[in-house]
Parts: sequence; structure tokens; C-alpha cells
Amino acid sequence: MPYNYPVLLPLLDDLIKVHKFKPTIKWRQSFENYLKTMPPYYIGSLRKALRIMGAPNLLADNMEYGLSYSVVSYLKKLSQQVSSYLLGSNHRKDSCTGKQTKYLR
Repeated sequence: MPYNYPVLLPLLDDLIKVHKFKPTIKWRQSFENYLKTMPPYYIGSLRKALRIMGAPNLLADNMEYGLSYSVVSYLKKLSQQVSSYLLGSNHRKDSCTGKQTKYLR
């Protein structure tokens, strides 16, 4: 189920009214249990909504799409490499040495 509002809304209500945006360990455990039931591709949208609400630090940065930090970093690196390739840059950094190399087409 994408967002289980009967669970999520009371959690957020408690966070705001009871805990004043300073969640207890028990609240965090309940929130983490909720996150485990949510499809990982909704995490980005939930993070954005929490940031708008004023609670930007509830989700760890490495929870991006439910992937580990190393996988997210690798995907970002690949994305940058593809972007530079598609933009026609003929100077690229070697991923192993970090040195600039010139590629001829």
C-alpha cells in the first residue's frame, strides 16, 4: 500500500502536537515500522513532504529508494558520467585514478 494514511497521519499528528518535532525512541520505532510497509519508491515523496512540514531529518539520506548508501552513491556517480557523456564533454575523469583524460570521437 503506498501511503497507509490511517497509520501515517496519527504518527505525524503525534510528532507535531505531542513531541513538538522531537520524536522519542518509541515514536521513531513506530515510524520505522511504518516505513518498512511502504514501497521504497515513495520515500522521496515522503521526504519532500516532511521537509515542507518542517521535519526534514526524519528520514536518513541513505534511505533513498530503500537502497544502501553505497548503491545510491554508485548510481549518482553513474548518472554524472552518463550526463557528461550525453552532453558531449570530451574531457572526463577516470573513475579509478581521478585523472582527466581526453577522449577522441
